[in-house]
Amino acid sequence: GSLRWERYESLFDPTGADGPFERVDKHVTWRAGLTYKPVPQLSLYAGAGTSVNPSIENMTQTNVREDLAALDPEKSRTYEIGAKWEGYGGRLLLNAAVFRTDKVNARTDGLPGEPATVLAGKQRVDGVELGVTGKLTANWSVIGSYSYIDSEIRESNDPAELGNRLRNVPDHSATLWTVYALPVGLEIGGGLGYVGTRYTNETNNREIGDYVTVDATLAYDLAPGTSLRLNVFNVFDERYIDQVGGGHFVPGPGHSAIATVAFAL
Repeated sequence: GSLRWERYESLFDPTGADGPFERVDKHVTWRAGLTYKPVPQLSLYAGAGTSVNPSIENMTQTNVREDLAALDPEKSRTYEIGAKWEGYGGRLLLNAAVFRTDKVNARTDGLPGEPATVLAGKQRVDGVELGVTGKLTANWSVIGSYSYIDSEIRESNDPAELGNRLRNVPDHSATLWTVYALPVGLEIGGGLGYVGTRYTNETNNREIGDYVTVDATLAYDLAPGTSLRLNVFNVFDERYIDQVGGGHFVPGPGHSAIATVAFAL
């Protein structure tokens, strides 16, 4: 287990706004875990912890509000149990986990007579994560992961939000990557990334469609200890939305490539 002391200090003094606003938050968070190995190849674990999310982080040069500056941080509790299994002489690693995160004082609109934003909401995220890492042959490696997230607004001052999913939280996401090393010092590989549907708001009336991106890699050993690698991202230039918030969205990056040379001194 561990304890962590966190301190957040912010000062906002934008031109033409009601300010300056200054706030300092101090909190102690904790984490604890337990691992049990019934057999050498299998590890079972359980963990729990807390975290805080300063409310003032939502303030920007163009969005400075006294009610946000006065809010305490949001607080969350997380619980997780899982298992890891290693077999075939270390050539295969499987992992699985289930988790729950509860935000116990989420930000929500204030009721009549209250500030514009209050900490009266509750949110929950339940999830499952699966992963596999393995070597199908001495030269062929595969890495894959999948996650399912069920998010829910459990309490809110806006009745239209109750029971809905959280904004910008995909229900399904997955990755699959494979790399093959040829005997001539050449390595080729590629991968897929999938992100499921999301909503742009808590009322769930604006939806973002799912998307798939493809990446690729190519490497060549120029000399012992020296290699040249080319990584190509979003090979087919998939158009997708990466982030949402503040009444706008940020598109995902288009196709790009990076070449690197690595060498040992």
